[in-house]
Amino acid sequence: MKRQLYPKLYASILDLLDESSSIPQERKDILKSLTSYLTSTTSPKLTFVCTHNSRRSHLAQAWAWAAALYFQKPEISVFSGGTEATALFPQAGSALKEAGFEIQVGPELRNPKHMLRTGGQLPQIVLFSKKFDDAANPSSDFCVITVCSEAEKECPFVPGATHRVHIPYEDPKAFDDSPKKASAYLERSRQIGREMLWAFAQAYG
Repeated sequence: MKRQLYPKLYASILDLLDESSSIPQERKDILKSLTSYLTSTTSPKLTFVCTHNSRRSHLAQAWAWAAALYFQKPEISVFSGGTEATALFPQAGSALKEAGFEIQVGPELRNPKHMLRTGGQLPQIVLFSKKFDDAANPSSDFCVITVCSEAEKECPFVPGATHRVHIPYEDPKAFDDSPKKASAYLERSRQIGREMLWAFAQAYG
């Protein structure tokens, strides 16, 4: 299955796995909670949550899906949500494309659905902004992963979750009006990808 990944995405995954040693130990200690959940069930369901469901939660959803396919675990389901629906921020989508994902944007104007592909014959997922309790997300027996960089108490309580993991990431939105905008989103995408792959490698590597 991993060989069915798009060549550029496959190369990005290998690069990020090679960079695992650069993950600080305190981050690995946080990520172990995700690994523990992954090994606790045969069909993990992951819902990544942040306030606007527009940047970090989508990056994490995409990279967790890539990690699931790389480690040949297509039975893993990945979702995302927020306290309100906005839209996938274009620069977040650009950062995923730079890594080798393919994204087709739907016709919707305010909150388009983005078809995320990792390989020609591999299952695709849909990225779009939604509340965490949207009908597209699981309502029971899932793990919620909050990715807000603020204190965990600022992230929403998600009913139905059997596990809760807090993996905070700094919001690249801070650079939206900066010349460093593109590089900031690439950096955050790579950090999230690196850490998702490490957590999955501990479970399935």
